[in-house]
Amino acid sequence: MTAALGAMGGKWNLIVLYWLDRKPCGFNELRRLLPTTSQKVLTQALRDLQANGLVLRASTASKPPRVTYSLSEHGVTLSPVVEAIRVWGHAHMRWRGERGMSRKAH
Repeated sequence: MTAALGAMGGKWNLIVLYWLDRKPCGFNELRRLLPTTSQKVLTQALRDLQANGLVLRASTASKPPRVTYSLSEHGVTLSPVVEAIRVWGHAHMRWRGERGMSRKAH
């Protein structure tokens, strides 16, 4: 668990992995997908994921230069884990809603 959580990182890292699993993204596109994340936090999340070999950074020589982030081959192996966490999160929200309703009813 410690090794897995250390590689995946915190909340924002998992969300970045989720979006990059859908398709490669540029930095600004990720910023739009994560509107409550600061530039600094997103930059750090991407650096952490790169350092752990989960995300690749590719830049083009175009003007202006364009940087694209994608999952590495190793990062793709986390796809089922990220999806399981997403599914569990939806179930947890439903569970909380049901519990909240039953508490109010009593």
